[in-house]
Amino acid sequence: MPTAPWLATGRLGEGQLARLAKLLPGLAASGHFRVVMLHHPPVPGVVSTRKSLEDGEALRNILATHGAELVLHGHAHEAALGALPGPTGLVPVLGVPSASATHGGRHPPARWHEIEIGEAPEDRQVWITARGLSALTGAFETLGRYRLTAA
Repeated sequence: MPTAPWLATGRLGEGQLARLAKLLPGLAASGHFRVVMLHHPPVPGVVSTRKSLEDGEALRNILATHGAELVLHGHAHEAALGALPGPTGLVPVLGVPSASATHGGRHPPARWHEIEIGEAPEDRQVWITARGLSALTGAFETLGRYRLTAA
């Protein structure tokens, strides 16, 4: 739904939130690695209120009750790594910068993340390899690699 001028808020809506709350427990019971993907950051403070997720608290309550192994988001145009409470620990939340930003803009240059997830249900390791435009060469290169610990 369009927002008023100078706003860039988002909303999941009651229907989508209800479907998520219904889906997450079944996926957990069957041993699936649950990745929740959305545009707006669910962690408060990553973007200003005028760019935030209006029903973020409802989403955070669902994640606190049912959990997920990873949450991915965009919208902030900058890298963001955070966590939200889940039923058994923290749920990692990863945001990546724009894939089309260039050097010299308001935001960091283009970056993307390769995400590797352990295949076995008991192996919940998540490896992130960040790749982006080099400030020196302008070519894409590996910027770093790290491991997330999923709840």
